[in-house]
Amino acid sequence: MSLPTTPLKHVRHSYRDGADATSLSTIDVWLSSTNKEGNNPDGIWVVFIHGGAWRDPLIDSTSFRPALSLLSTTPRPTAVQISGYASLNYRLSPYPSHPSHPSTPSDPSRAAQHPEHLDDITTALLLLEKVYGIDGRYLLAGHSCGATLAFQVPAISGGGEKLPVPSVIIGSEGIYDIPSLLERNSHPIYREFIISAFGEAEEMWGAASPRLAASGGEEPRLWEKAGVVTISHSEEDEYVEMAQSVDMLERVEGREIEGQVAMFVGVEGRHDEYLKMQSPREFRLNFVGDVMLGRLIDQLMPTHVYSPTEAKHLKAFKHHNPELQSYTQSSPWDTTLSLFRSGSLNLMNLETAATTSSEKWPEKAFNYRMHPSNIASLHIPPIDYAGLANNHTLDFCKEGLLDTVHSLKEAKIAFAGAGESREEATRPAVLELPRAEGRDEKMLVHQIHIYAASDHPSDWASEPGFHLIDYSPSTKERLKQLLTSQNILAPDIKIFSVHWGPNYSWQPAAEIRDMAHFLIDECGVDIIHGHSSHHVQGVETYKGKLIIYGCGDFVDDYAVSPGHRNNLSAVWRVAISENGGNGQKKLSLKSVEVFPTKTYLFQARALDRNDADHEWVVEKVRALSIARNQGLGKGSINLIATLSQTATNGDSPLGTLSAPLPAKFLEDGKPFPYGYPWDTATTDRTDPRNVPNTGKVRQYNFVIERATLAPDGVQKNSLLINGQFPGPTIEANWGDTFQITVTNNITSPEEGTTLHWHGLHQEQTPWFDGVPSVSQCPIAPGKSFTYTFQADVYGTSWYHSHYSAQYADGLFGAMIIHGPADVHYDYDLGPIFLSDHYHTGYSELVKRYTGLRDVPNSNNNLINGKMNYNCDLTNATCTPNAGLSKFKFESGKLHRLRLINSGSDGTQKFTIDGHIMKVIANDFVPVHPYETNVITLGVGQRSDVLVRGTGRPKESFWMRSDISRRCSNSDQHHALAVIHYEKADTSTTPTSQATVYNETNCSNDPLDMTKPKFVLAPPRQPDFTQIVDIDFQTNAAGIGKWTINNQSFQANIDYAILLLANQGNTSYPNDPQWNVFNFGNSTSIRLILRSQIPISHPMHIHGHTFWVVAEGVGEWDGVVTHPENPQRRDTQLLDWGYPSPGKPSYMVIDFLANNPGVWPFHCHVAWHSTDGLSMNLLTRPDLITKLQIPPTISQTCSDWRDYRGLDTEALVIAAA
Repeated sequence: MSLPTTPLKHVRHSYRDGADATSLSTIDVWLSSTNKEGNNPDGIWVVFIHGGAWRDPLIDSTSFRPALSLLSTTPRPTAVQISGYASLNYRLSPYPSHPSHPSTPSDPSRAAQHPEHLDDITTALLLLEKVYGIDGRYLLAGHSCGATLAFQVPAISGGGEKLPVPSVIIGSEGIYDIPSLLERNSHPIYREFIISAFGEAEEMWGAASPRLAASGGEEPRLWEKAGVVTISHSEEDEYVEMAQSVDMLERVEGREIEGQVAMFVGVEGRHDEYLKMQSPREFRLNFVGDVMLGRLIDQLMPTHVYSPTEAKHLKAFKHHNPELQSYTQSSPWDTTLSLFRSGSLNLMNLETAATTSSEKWPEKAFNYRMHPSNIASLHIPPIDYAGLANNHTLDFCKEGLLDTVHSLKEAKIAFAGAGESREEATRPAVLELPRAEGRDEKMLVHQIHIYAASDHPSDWASEPGFHLIDYSPSTKERLKQLLTSQNILAPDIKIFSVHWGPNYSWQPAAEIRDMAHFLIDECGVDIIHGHSSHHVQGVETYKGKLIIYGCGDFVDDYAVSPGHRNNLSAVWRVAISENGGNGQKKLSLKSVEVFPTKTYLFQARALDRNDADHEWVVEKVRALSIARNQGLGKGSINLIATLSQTATNGDSPLGTLSAPLPAKFLEDGKPFPYGYPWDTATTDRTDPRNVPNTGKVRQYNFVIERATLAPDGVQKNSLLINGQFPGPTIEANWGDTFQITVTNNITSPEEGTTLHWHGLHQEQTPWFDGVPSVSQCPIAPGKSFTYTFQADVYGTSWYHSHYSAQYADGLFGAMIIHGPADVHYDYDLGPIFLSDHYHTGYSELVKRYTGLRDVPNSNNNLINGKMNYNCDLTNATCTPNAGLSKFKFESGKLHRLRLINSGSDGTQKFTIDGHIMKVIANDFVPVHPYETNVITLGVGQRSDVLVRGTGRPKESFWMRSDISRRCSNSDQHHALAVIHYEKADTSTTPTSQATVYNETNCSNDPLDMTKPKFVLAPPRQPDFTQIVDIDFQTNAAGIGKWTINNQSFQANIDYAILLLANQGNTSYPNDPQWNVFNFGNSTSIRLILRSQIPISHPMHIHGHTFWVVAEGVGEWDGVVTHPENPQRRDTQLLDWGYPSPGKPSYMVIDFLANNPGVWPFHCHVAWHSTDGLSMNLLTRPDLITKLQIPPTISQTCSDWRDYRGLDTEALVIAAA
């Protein structure tokens, strides 16, 4: 008997406090939900020490999670009870040359040297004993240097405390003899990490080696107290040689400790693969319909059953088609062979008797027969399963059937649906995944069961060797007993192959659909493989299972019906995947693809996607499928995603149910005095301008490269950060410091780049604002640049490239800064990106639309980088049903959603069917909560909302975001994602109804609805008021440009305006296109924006948060909305203007000029800003000259100019 697996409760303990604590003084503990205290006296503990050469920052306590997943989900004997699992962190040794996470001397968590690592492990074990009482009932395991530490641990601590004794100790691929390791490995990296961990004194290396210290004479080690000592190692280990483990085992055995058992266990895999359990595998099952190799096809084979009538017909074919003279056993498969050979298993319906018998079934119009030797033709694809439940199996009576069965058995091809007896006819064919041929004998094997039956001909009801069914209740009851028999081990996938329905009928009858649902509901069938109609029919996804109603005739010699096109068929490829790898046996359906084929001259040929027949098959299947898949739009076949997460989003987890959920703040391994990093600060009582200084540095390393992804099924050459779309989410607590190193690896072609940290004030660091031509020069190809700045506001935002419209190709990601929160919520779902999407690269679009007032239509709309696309709209490589983002809700709980419009043009209208949202923040400003059923976001805007889980546990709902038809243009306005409640079937299609809302304007929520939590009034009379007139004008060259006060901005990315201002150059008379507005020493500024163009503009300011004091149409009357506390944002939509006199749209914003720098203020429609709709606000030039700008800013400009082949001295001259 086995115990069912139970969910685990995660707890993190700190084993040091005060000045001794570091971020790595922690233990991750997982407790069974049935034993939340971990104190079951009969249960054992598993305690793990990670490896990583004592210094690798990417290997820590979380490295245990793959093994934890396996250990906690694999059924185990009831005699084995697990109380809990613990994975220990410890201080690391310095690693300043780490390629992505170099250590710094100021980080105490990465400055350890022996015996400090060991002291941490000792202290951690003492805490586990104190809290959980693990003495005598735990297994201590270590991997690599973790094994070294496990065998170094003393039985008595330095403070005289007795350590808990493990019952078992396991060392896997450990280092037990340091001098020997260095003797056998000459690569300098070995000496480097040993010196980092143990110092340069070689005598210390030997003293610290468990093998050399194991001969007695010292204080006993903990392993000497254990009942069982296990040493394991892999022969494939490329880092640590087997001799380390063999020699250590000899030492252990040589001690001859009474009652102790020592053993060696061989494992497989490379050094770091031992604890990385097997990744989930995906398999491809190819289904085809009727394969008829008799009559003329048999006559074409070198060996055949001679028929004078058929030979006469064939002679005429050969005369007109001489290529048939070379027809062989491989010819029926022709150009489809590559499809079959790329499949994991190939399944078909064999509609031919393999026999030499001449006795035909009486009064039957068509009798199909092939020579038994031509069964060898089925080996060529190869065919793994041949269905015999069809209306031609008994064409040559029972003798013909028996010959067919014997031939298939001899060929070792599985079959079902007919046989030598009723028992054989009704039992399933059993296939294995992967196939036995070429399979590693230790590989996990899955079983596939295939049952088969036919609903005709009724004349064969008396034949016990033929499985005939009807649609009566008694037949259904018999099928249920057959398919759910307890005498058969449950398979991983159950398939029912069925020959049903009349010829030439597009839609299956109601009784057929009812039977299909019954087979899934009551018999546990996963895939229904239907055939008989002679032509393709539709598919249906039903409760996450797949029904192919009719696969069509794959290859035959039949006459062609012009209306039903029975010469057109398909290979139906069904992808199935292991649910989580790690030895889990269950398989699940992932996708179905249709590869159209055509029978021509008795051969099945794969059709090119540009072929009109290819389009006919795809359209016919789509049309027939949509009729039975409610809720699916045109372009989809089912809700099972066709493409993998890697194909659509690279390495990003966003949009999946396994995406990590943010915590409410980042913990640093020690408790905070008031429970939070920001102490007692609150949103309504703490001035957000009083930024704490935590001293904590959050380091990230970004590498920007090109990659091809298909977020909506259409392949696009994208620009990605660390291979992710959207890019990695970065997090910090309010007052922390971000340190982000960006490496430009963009090639083919090369181009520069920068990153802007949207909404941050960058006080005292304006040079890290990330705007080429303003705060820095672009990062040259092959170069790196490190941004270092404080998280000086809190809430939700994003970062993105500010180089031209580059972010439209994928260069953006989320930024979450945890800060005070006065509202309760249960789950933070993390960032939800709403983004219009373009299939054409940004540089081409900029070329096409420069000088035009109109902007390019987006091709699609995405939620967290995912959406399906109607492939009819493109000639590009397109996969229908690429996949939708999914989110998890829990009934009754409150969920935080961080909405971000990361698009290039589209104004988004966000809704959730059947749910009300409560807005708690706009941009980085917490607001008094207000309810709404639709959120309007211009590009660059964010809203944090709370949503109560009002659905039932098994329900699913649509999440929607629409590109506003009034404000923006798109080929496909609507984006969908799915919200599944906790017990919902995650493959089901929601049936919820869309929220109805009106689009009357292109502005945000009314100003009187949005009041910031912290009361902050703007100055009654600003020092300086500037009119900002937005227009679209044609210049002297006849080129249209967006202008501000009749001037269009044009960047010169070979310079940085801030560097020039720092040198005192603030006039730029020769460069009016830089559009610099010098506000002198003014400390408060008002901008009055006006536009008479019927186009909206999301206006974004850098370096500040502004008050929106008024907005409307016409002339502003001077009235301020909520003068004591107006709305504050960093991005606000300026609504449509009207060409008629006196009808401009206007928006009035105030801000404090207390942040010296050069700050862009621009429209965030990428195509508008690249075409000149931007101005630069020069504030406090007297203080800019006092800024100590790091030399890296000038160096970046020098690197860029070198790359461009420009004079590197020009920058100095220009600044002089």
